[in-house]
Amino acid sequence: MSVLVGDVNQDGAQDVLVANYCGSKSCGMIDVMWGKGDGTFHSSQGRYPTGGAYPRTIAFADVNHDGNLDVLVANEESPLDDVEGSIGVLKGKRNGTFEKPVVLDSGGLGAKSVSVGYDVNHDGFHDILVANSNNVAVILGRGDGRFRAPVTYETGGNSIAVADFNGDGNPDLVVAGDSLFVRLGNGNGTFQDKQVIGAGGSFVTTTDMNQDGKTDLLVASYGQSTLSVYFGKGDGTFRPPAVYSTGAQSATSVAVAEINHDGNPDVLVTSICAHGPCPDGGPGQISVFFGNRDGSLQPALVLGTGGNEAWSVGAADMDGDNKNDAVVANASGNVAILLNNIPPRAETQTTLVGDKNPCNLGDTVTFTSTVTSASGRIVSGTVTFWNRGKKMGVEPLSNGEAIFQWTFISGGHKEISAVYSGDYNNLSSVSPTWIENAKPFPVPTQVHVTSSVNPSHPGQAVTFTATVTNDWGTIPDGELVTFVDVSTRTTLGVVPLVNATASITTTALTEVRTHVIRATYAGDPTYSKRSGNIHQVVE
Repeated sequence: MSVLVGDVNQDGAQDVLVANYCGSKSCGMIDVMWGKGDGTFHSSQGRYPTGGAYPRTIAFADVNHDGNLDVLVANEESPLDDVEGSIGVLKGKRNGTFEKPVVLDSGGLGAKSVSVGYDVNHDGFHDILVANSNNVAVILGRGDGRFRAPVTYETGGNSIAVADFNGDGNPDLVVAGDSLFVRLGNGNGTFQDKQVIGAGGSFVTTTDMNQDGKTDLLVASYGQSTLSVYFGKGDGTFRPPAVYSTGAQSATSVAVAEINHDGNPDVLVTSICAHGPCPDGGPGQISVFFGNRDGSLQPALVLGTGGNEAWSVGAADMDGDNKNDAVVANASGNVAILLNNIPPRAETQTTLVGDKNPCNLGDTVTFTSTVTSASGRIVSGTVTFWNRGKKMGVEPLSNGEAIFQWTFISGGHKEISAVYSGDYNNLSSVSPTWIENAKPFPVPTQVHVTSSVNPSHPGQAVTFTATVTNDWGTIPDGELVTFVDVSTRTTLGVVPLVNATASITTTALTEVRTHVIRATYAGDPTYSKRSGNIHQVVE
């Protein structure tokens, strides 16, 4: 059973299509529900054969380039064979109705999932990719609604999705089945050897969860009842998954949409029932994961779907209020429209302070992030602490504060920020950057030498002043600076620092030449030894 949302009759209102999977070869049909734009539907509905039996998934594309949405259906069985899968192509008309299906060979046994709308060989035409139970099939389009014979690749699965994973401009594919694997596209309609990247699943889709310009994967696991997020590296590989419990039993499908008005992708996951095992079905569930700015997800909000065994979910604005709603197909024979009633969320302000600045290497600094809401409401959620784009840790909010400790083992200026996740009532926000100065040991110093007169005459009194600076603190008075005429290897004197400066007046420069005068700060356990030079011309 699969649900699909789109405006098939081009009236500006979202329509719903449902592929009905049932226990008889004769009842594989697509129902079309034409929306009114207010969350309700016209009383008349369309029903169309799928061109096969046991339809699993449906997809939209304009395969014949006539401006109308066409529907493609993955059927587990073809009209004449109980084993071979088929693809039904239902060409759309402008009024939202469809022609009789054109039946294509799926290229394998038991077609499970279909993806269309991608041009895998760059000829300008939509192509079809199918996950069969025993293989993956690529069916190239001719641009007029007809297609070439399928080309197959070993290993099939339950679900297929297409995107560019390595940034080369060629569509790649990912399949979730007994394992999760990727095949990178060559750009000519062929694909490379599979790369297994993780455990299998019941459903896979793609998006950019952390908004870094790289495609990520979202995988639902029927057996584990989890949602896994694989962040893409942009080179065709992925990071180890972040795994989230759905809070329900037997996850079936995934949709991505912006639900809570914060600009971050949110995730909807359907499940068979609330708690398992549920062999005879049960009340269907939908898990709503609100996304954070970094692509992580908040704990699932679990809702009922109004029917038994929720198998498929889509998201669109069904009632014209500019908010995405959820559309769920239940195995009990009904479609649930869950209208989005989340109120506008309040702006928040996040601040960050450290209890010790500057700090020494090895010091533990306590950072306190405070989050306030413009509405005055209580804020909940988490705060993520970052150092120049590297995550330091995550802490929960308690009474509007999140406290985090960090021990610095390297010196330098640390750019620390705090990112509030947001919650049901409040938007996320980011603190101003806190510059934490971690002193290296010893602290680097600089010595700058000046002359009271340059050039000078032989035997003329000249005053040299050395100023010792650093980026971390005040050098103690009384520490020594030695002045040397390097050219004549003559020590001019040793002078204590006062307010980080030391001066000496000398008449010892009698030779007509350029003298290199060096001032050397002796240093101490905290501040490093350093020298500075000046070229004194005597003429």
